[in-house]
Amino acid sequence: MRKRFLVTMLAVVFSATILVGCGSGNDAPAETMASSPVADTATPMPEETPATAATEALKMTESELIDDDLGRPPEDECVPDDWMGEESTESTEAVVTEPGEVEGIIVVQSYYRADSSGKGNNFFYEINSVAPSDGTINHIVTFSYYQPYNVNNAEFYFLPCNIGINNHIGYDRKVFSDDFSKMAITICYTARNETHAGWIDQNGNFFDVTEALGELASDFDDPVHYAAVGFTDDDLFVYNDNLYAYADAWSTLNFRYTDSTNPINSQEGNPLSDYDPIIQAPNVYCISDINDARYIVSTPSFNACESFIYDSNTAEIASYIPGNARINWSGVFSPDGGKIAFLSQPKEGSGTPEIFVISPNGGEPEKISCNLNLSNNLTTMPSALLEWR
Repeated sequence: MRKRFLVTMLAVVFSATILVGCGSGNDAPAETMASSPVADTATPMPEETPATAATEALKMTESELIDDDLGRPPEDECVPDDWMGEESTESTEAVVTEPGEVEGIIVVQSYYRADSSGKGNNFFYEINSVAPSDGTINHIVTFSYYQPYNVNNAEFYFLPCNIGINNHIGYDRKVFSDDFSKMAITICYTARNETHAGWIDQNGNFFDVTEALGELASDFDDPVHYAAVGFTDDDLFVYNDNLYAYADAWSTLNFRYTDSTNPINSQEGNPLSDYDPIIQAPNVYCISDINDARYIVSTPSFNACESFIYDSNTAEIASYIPGNARINWSGVFSPDGGKIAFLSQPKEGSGTPEIFVISPNGGEPEKISCNLNLSNNLTTMPSALLEWR
């Protein structure tokens, strides 16, 4: 396990919330669905059920994340007509590529719009690999789930783990399992005022880990609040006991983990503790990747995000990207450690994120030309580099 560390660095940061809408949650009614996700705890791997949402429920009162609308208005009001083209409305089913077959810079892009049947407010997390030599794109998998327009009127809704600039607790790669078959996500039940940890697969099926492990509250107990954290590279699923996983709570919350291939019992601890955020006073840095003793860290600030290298042997932090006219984030080391790929977009104007490659020792970044259409709305449609294989 890599050692945890602290860095003193003065930075001005502010939080950007991923789940924000372009309009009022009353603009459109929540759609009615037939079932709620359940887990059959009688078998080692319960049957998964679709991640859908119903509407006959009470309002959740405790969650600070609710402002009467965690959904979004119809996609034609928020998403440009040419965003993601027509391909994004097709079926999201995909054959998951074996980890050993995935090569290149792995990119996740988030967007929301109607599905192939025309039903709106579906959220998508599309993962592709980009060849650094020529920009060739290979699709890996797309995760999706439906979110009601007004979550207070829904039986349940989902809270995904934050990625990109919205991620204030570090390491975007942990959101997805090593083989890209699962995406960590938290489900919120409004009537019960509970949150359960789990994941969805590439077909949108939700698996409720909290239910599978028998960690539900009885009628006379306080509601449970478990939240998904992510996956280790050896198939362990990590979750914690508090929905409000702010950056400085990473080391104070009670973490648990279970085998994601056979979740029948859990243990206390945090196998992802290597990727603790670096905290000093109010300044928070997020770990994106590590190579030997060098970490890549980012200031999680929408309008001034910068990416740095931290050397745990010397306790020094250094910038590797020249200039100050761009927002830079989500750096990842190449397999040999000789290069870093990162996302960047201009602070001014309407430029969109692009992938650049640079030496860890600095120099002039080289842009990778590819046909990925990454959104410049970094709060509602964030993108991130997950790793470089």
